[in-house]
Amino acid sequence: MLLTFYEWLSNIALIDRLRLIETYFWFDPGEYNRVFREELEKVIQRTSEPAQRRSLERLLDFDWIGYIAGSMRRIYRDYR
Repeated sequence: MLLTFYEWLSNIALIDRLRLIETYFWFDPGEYNRVFREELEKVIQRTSEPAQRRSLERLLDFDWIGYIAGSMRRIYRDYR
């Protein structure tokens, strides 16, 4: 079974979640999003199925770091 990031995050110890939140402030979100986008572009280039390609292309402008940070905030809020 494949877990979502939120599900995975909810399964780790609180101290580890707090370390992740603390570490987030050292990230340059633009740079990390750029790396995600570049890797996604490589996957898109190898994808020949039009429907899958369109689905992946919709993710090119996705804020990956924002998604991860939001998941971390939600899991912290839900834990309290």
